[in-house]
Amino acid sequence: MKKRTYYMLIAMLLISCPFWVQLFHPGAGTDDKAIDLLTSINPSYHPWVKRIGLEISESAEPYMFALQITIGVIVFAIFFYLLKKNRSINNQQVEK
Repeated sequence: MKKRTYYMLIAMLLISCPFWVQLFHPGAGTDDKAIDLLTSINPSYHPWVKRIGLEISESAEPYMFALQITIGVIVFAIFFYLLKKNRSINNQQVEK
């Protein structure tokens, strides 16, 4: 296999990793933990900020979080690729 194929396989594994993690370990969100902590300290506490936009079911929240992570990984990978490409172009120009 070519070197590029290995890089593509590694990239695909890294991009799909958040979905596998959320599939096997959904856990509890920090928002819920924060509200629980605040209500244990102050029982009369009520959240003063409402959600804006689409209401997502609790079962879909881990997948939305995994999607956010995947988008972040893709943006980071594109930035890293462009940075590396730019450096290689600069190195080729210096050699000439």
